[in-house]
Amino acid sequence: MMPAPPPDRSSSIEPLLRHQLRQAIQASIVEANKAKRHCAVLVLAAEPKDRLLLLTQDWVDARIEQALSELPTLLRKVDRYASLGQRQWCVLLPGLTNVAQAVLAAHKISRSLSELLSDQPGKPWARILIGIACHPEHATDADALLIRADAAQRQAEASEDGICVFLPDPAQEDDACLPAIRSEVLDALASNNYRLAYQPQIDLASGRCHAAEALLRCTLPNGSRVPPTMLARVAEQEGKVATLTMNVLNSALRQLGEWSSRGIDMRVSVNLSPYNLRDRDLPDVVAGAIASWEIDAQRLTLEIVESSMIHNFDQAASILNRLKALGVKLAVDDFGTGYSCLAYLRQLPVDELKVDQSLVRHILRSKADRQLVRATIDLAHNFGLHAVAEGVETIEMLEVLSEMRCDTIQGYLISAPIEAEHYPDWLRHFEADALLRPSPGFCNVSTHPKQQGRTAVRP
Repeated sequence: MMPAPPPDRSSSIEPLLRHQLRQAIQASIVEANKAKRHCAVLVLAAEPKDRLLLLTQDWVDARIEQALSELPTLLRKVDRYASLGQRQWCVLLPGLTNVAQAVLAAHKISRSLSELLSDQPGKPWARILIGIACHPEHATDADALLIRADAAQRQAEASEDGICVFLPDPAQEDDACLPAIRSEVLDALASNNYRLAYQPQIDLASGRCHAAEALLRCTLPNGSRVPPTMLARVAEQEGKVATLTMNVLNSALRQLGEWSSRGIDMRVSVNLSPYNLRDRDLPDVVAGAIASWEIDAQRLTLEIVESSMIHNFDQAASILNRLKALGVKLAVDDFGTGYSCLAYLRQLPVDELKVDQSLVRHILRSKADRQLVRATIDLAHNFGLHAVAEGVETIEMLEVLSEMRCDTIQGYLISAPIEAEHYPDWLRHFEADALLRPSPGFCNVSTHPKQQGRTAVRP
């Protein structure tokens, strides 16, 4: 294995501006193709200990900035680097012979920066996280390399040494088409050219619709639809998560107010990005939105994914407790697919668990998945939490979930996500059908086109 070249401390590497970074990566890819070599993109972040950050943010930021000023001394003359935002940087390593060189370089950078962020040998007060993506192994264009290096950096949180080479995720298969429409997605974010659709949630005890989940929808000028995950990832890469969250939150609460004025008593769920739980201003933003639209805080549920709490638990717990103090409800989304831990359920002020649709989808033919779903529902009840099953598509699935005493369901059996202007009509038809049910437990689903003529029987 060829070792990474030693640093050239006589070099003077100037940082790239962010708009120059993509061009430099693309140029390295072109050169790598000509020379039949490799190039790598490293996304690195410095994550201070949460309690330290809460107490001494200015000191922490100054020390991290000082440590990162040494980054050029760790690189070759041909390497380039650029700031991606607070405590996050990108390094471009061109002309490599293999992926191993990129990994060795990442370890060298990690060791050196960790030493600079230590007050005692071997005890750094901040952790260096580095994600690696290489051409041609992981992507063949600049945008995709950046996306996958950033994804690897997030995956590095679960790595013992804080370093991770990109691992393909089936849930991110749409990354491949992102570079072609990236500019259009950026335009949509800049112009707020996205909207919310609402997927109904049905209470199984009464058969009534009591809540809905707000879901992002974005259609480009050419008529193509942007997957919500793609829109969220671009927002993360561009540092626009806080703005996107604020806009979605205000839009959902405004819609609640409008429905309330029409006599529609509804609760709404809004999804949070893992990045939101690193933003200490989030509770103030939520409080401001609730006050602006004069909405009862209990009518708002904020959904968080498991992985957003694991590696920055103290900070996440602090933010969640502040949110709970506002009166909002908190849900753990996609439960059972991440780092499920009973200790977190005991310590966090959550109100409900949402069973991921990847588990619900197979409850009819997979004994293991059926047992996992049942165990999750029982776990929720044992902790005094509400259990919500996502992705319910057939009457048979509904029957099984009802037998398991699941509290709430959502999915295409009931309805696809509905545009806000059509939601009152859908709800009126659904409630009219509900009046025909002789007792709780019935769920008439004939209002959805996919289920015309199919009515759920009593479990």
